[in-house]
Amino acid sequence: MWLRLSLLLLLTLALVVVRLPASLMDTLLARASGGTLRLVEAHGSVWQGRGVLAISAGQRTLQAVRAVEWSLDGQGSPLGLGLRISEHGHPQGRVWITPDGVDLAHLEVDLPLPLIAAAIPHPAARAGWRGRLLLGSSGFGCDWRASCEGALTVQWRDAGLDILPERELGAHEIRFQSVGRAFDITVHTLEGDLRVNGGGRLEADGRFNFQATVEGDPEVVDRMPNVMGRNARLTGTPGRVVVSLP
Repeated sequence: MWLRLSLLLLLTLALVVVRLPASLMDTLLARASGGTLRLVEAHGSVWQGRGVLAISAGQRTLQAVRAVEWSLDGQGSPLGLGLRISEHGHPQGRVWITPDGVDLAHLEVDLPLPLIAAAIPHPAARAGWRGRLLLGSSGFGCDWRASCEGALTVQWRDAGLDILPERELGAHEIRFQSVGRAFDITVHTLEGDLRVNGGGRLEADGRFNFQATVEGDPEVVDRMPNVMGRNARLTGTPGRVVVSLP
């Protein structure tokens, strides 16, 4: 009797877990982003579904950003869980979660910059940044003690600012190279007349320092302090500004 009851309860629980709705992903995403990011028009289940990633524009309005698809599955082990992310059938990355840590593989994500800026609380993020962010990595992983191996790259393509609607700011790359529990950061320009060169470090405890030199048309470069405040300063040389963070 008790064995049958236990099996019935386990079966019922399994059915409930399997049928968890995809809308739960919206709840998780909203909670993780403080309500900034949402997943609307979600279909399927938590384990396999699709929806539209959106930014909360305030006053209960949402701005649709892009369609996403996901699937969760075991990693050949009851202790491993894999998350696959794609868009219109095109794989964008795999995340493996195991007792040892988290691993990323074949990361190739193209995100509109306004989506990222909306999730950043710093006032500089409200400056109307335009363009696309391409996140990439051939292999990257961290254990649960925050010790990582590998590198991540972020390319800012079609760069621009709303206060400079007639200007194209080129393309730039940021590379995060893991150094144990910290990351060395380097920045350089891929193309365009606006040239950026610099570097810094992000510590495991959140401490962050970064400095770069930005050179280009004085009409563009010398206006950066108006956008970034104390994080950008003129050097006395027209068309040359030093950016420091924090």
